[in-house]
Amino acid sequence: MKEKAVLKSILKKRAAQFVKPFKRVRLGFTSKQFEGARIESNRLREALSIFESYFSPRVRVETDLALQRLSGPLEEARTRNISFLLLKRFVQEEKNSDVRQKTEEILKEVEAVYEKSFQKAAKQLKHIKPKKVAKTLLDDFKPSEDFEFKSLTKQLNQSREKLFNQIVRLIRSSQKEELSELQSQSEKFCYLLELAVEAGYEKGKRLLQIVRVLNERLIEIHDEEKFREFIQNLEKERAISSERVSDIVRLRTIRNRLAVFQAHSLQALHAHLPVSLQFLKRHLVWKEN
Repeated sequence: MKEKAVLKSILKKRAAQFVKPFKRVRLGFTSKQFEGARIESNRLREALSIFESYFSPRVRVETDLALQRLSGPLEEARTRNISFLLLKRFVQEEKNSDVRQKTEEILKEVEAVYEKSFQKAAKQLKHIKPKKVAKTLLDDFKPSEDFEFKSLTKQLNQSREKLFNQIVRLIRSSQKEELSELQSQSEKFCYLLELAVEAGYEKGKRLLQIVRVLNERLIEIHDEEKFREFIQNLEKERAISSERVSDIVRLRTIRNRLAVFQAHSLQALHAHLPVSLQFLKRHLVWKEN
């Protein structure tokens, strides 16, 4: 009975965290709220997948559809925001005044694109009723009478093994596709391990720290790659008009500078992989305190 109460408390906390980013400020939603909504939506979705048998089919489907409607616009808004911030950083670091002025013109254009995706995401957030979603989940939640947190051990180890094997594949191949899959596996394991630690799995705290660093490294690489793709698409657009040739030269310079950032990010990731493997190779065993 005690473990059921703790599980209910954890879900209640997840639901409250999901609701928080949706509280509109005076001038509308902020980029920080968008990012918060994205993260908490993913956390809530992972909790639903772990304990799906404790919810009715109707509530699972309705909640999943609501979270899916959020996913696309929030991911797009985040990508555009990161592109804007990275380009802004390049402008601030540029010492040549002529080059800086030209880059600032491109920055304004990128900002306009970001604003459109921002508005699109804000529109989706307005349509979601987070408090209703949270209340429906909590009212519908019915864990089995024999529930024990030890039952998470199997899921933890399955997710741990997938992450471990994905890291090994990345080391062996160094393919971009492996990076993308690694980010997905790392994020899922991190959410599951967070939940286990909240439930009292003390031995998972150090591993959680390691996986969070791994996540940060992977997110940084993902953001830089999305920015590179964005700049490359701008280059293609400029190539259509002969009047924008100077833009193409500047965009290529930005892309070349970005390559240095990407190299450093990859180096930092690969430096962390042996540590991650060392901690992930151990079978996780749930022990009572």
